[in-house]
Parts: sequence; C-alpha cells; structure tokens
Amino acid sequence: MERFRAVLLGDDINTAMWMLDNIDPSIPAAQSQRVKMQTLSNRMKREGYDFKVLEAKEMRDCAVAIIRDNSDEAGVNLDPVYLINRDGRWLISPSLYTWDQMGYMSKAQFDRFKELKFWFEIRKAAYMVSLDRNKKD
Repeated sequence: MERFRAVLLGDDINTAMWMLDNIDPSIPAAQSQRVKMQTLSNRMKREGYDFKVLEAKEMRDCAVAIIRDNSDEAGVNLDPVYLINRDGRWLISPSLYTWDQMGYMSKAQFDRFKELKFWFEIRKAAYMVSLDRNKKD
C-alpha cells in the first residue's frame, strides 16, 4: 500500500493501474479506472490530505489494509483497501474499498474476504472510539 501511495503521489497513473486486480490498463475499457486513479492522485496531493495505512491483516492470499483517508474539510475517514495475491504479486481491488470487483476468486478466497471485512469493521469501530476519546481530552 505504501508503494501504491508513493506511485499516486508521483502521478504515475500507469504504474498504479498495473497494481490493480482484474484491470488491463492497455485496453480502452480501463479509461474510467484511469480517471478514478487520477482523481485519487490529485486528492492525495492537496494540502492537509493524508492517506496512511494504519493496520493490515493477511489471510493466506487475501488481505485488507485500514486506510486513514482524511482532509481538513472531510475530517477522518477509515476505509478498507482489499488485496489479493496472484502469482506472488499483491494486487489491489479495482474499486479499492470493496472486493466485489476483483477477478476470479475461489469459494475459499470469497470466505476469507468476508472474514477480513468483519475484521475491518471491528478494528474501524475501535479506531473511531479511540479518535472520539482523543477529541474529548
């Protein structure tokens, strides 16, 4: 995820596209995804914006990272970013925050992603409680 962040901050959209699962950047149909990556890249470069990996959990060939995605106007937002390992390469879900647009996955992988989603929801709740406490102090 840190490499993905660095690639987007460097405005290297082509490399970012190759880091996504189920996307072939060389075909015209990938243009909408390219626009999404450019939009994220532009957002990440704004002053006051932060895109930071707080924690990650890996289950064999499936993983989720908890991303702190915040800007001055939006406050703090915690999002999941789902990844799948294909042939030794970790690839990011094309939709970033959900795993339903990934390419082929086995039933076992599907079940692991459901567990990872549950883990994310629990961890997100814990982080939000912690942020609330820090605001009150």
